Amino acid sequence: MKLQATLNIELDYAKYGIKFNLLGIEEIDANDAYKVEFITPDGSKSVDYFDVKSGLKVRSVDESGVSNFTEYQQIKKIKYPGKISQDMQGQTIKFELKSVDVNKKLDDKLFIIE
Repeated sequence: MKLQATLNIELDYAKYGIKFNLLGIEEIDANDAYKVEFITPDGSKSVDYFDVKSGLKVRSVDESGVSNFTEYQQIKKIKYPGKISQDMQGQTIKFELKSVDVNKKLDDKLFIIE
């Protein structure tokens, strides 16, 4: 669960003991993508696909389903997927990026659990 809650885990694979293997190149939405298998310390496996030209993640496949990442937008030098589509157990959930606030000051009271 800790790994699933980690933001931008791609930046710290070694820190979390995640091993990875390049399985080859496959076509995703008419573009070549690196197919990379990830293995967590508990043995769970997932496969992510990264666009060969941009390096951006375009698909993720794990035991819960398939997620597709499209229409990346750059905000303050960071690229965010503008759309995410998740197919899980026969249902599709679609997310669309409306706005991003970077380093916005938040009131500490928002983080108090009562």
